[in-house]
Amino acid sequence: MVFMLGICSGVKGQVSLFPDEKVTALVERQQQIVSSFDGKSMGYRVQLFFSSGSNSREQANRVKNEFVSKYPKMSVYMVFKEPNFQVLAGDFRTRAEAVGFLREIESSFPQSFVVKDEISYVRHEYNND
Repeated sequence: MVFMLGICSGVKGQVSLFPDEKVTALVERQQQIVSSFDGKSMGYRVQLFFSSGSNSREQANRVKNEFVSKYPKMSVYMVFKEPNFQVLAGDFRTRAEAVGFLREIESSFPQSFVVKDEISYVRHEYNND
């Protein structure tokens, strides 16, 4: 009904917007956060290997290479935190995603499990098509 009145009367109006200072401050804060984002976030990975033995570097490389040959689209990381070598796979935002992938690989990597870690904030495909 309001629409019809506007057409019938031919009245033209002007709308003025006065932004709230709190909204402006929130928008500026959001822009700061986005501009400082480095592509890292807390998430989950699947740990494939962990050892500190005398030949742990060679074992970690073998596990990493085996994983890459089976899942070439998935990110894999070999990390050394003295005295341990660790091989981690994936960049999952949720634990559910990581567990889903773990179930897919557990027959090939039976000692693997999900760990919380800083991840690269990208979406990876993990199907072995």
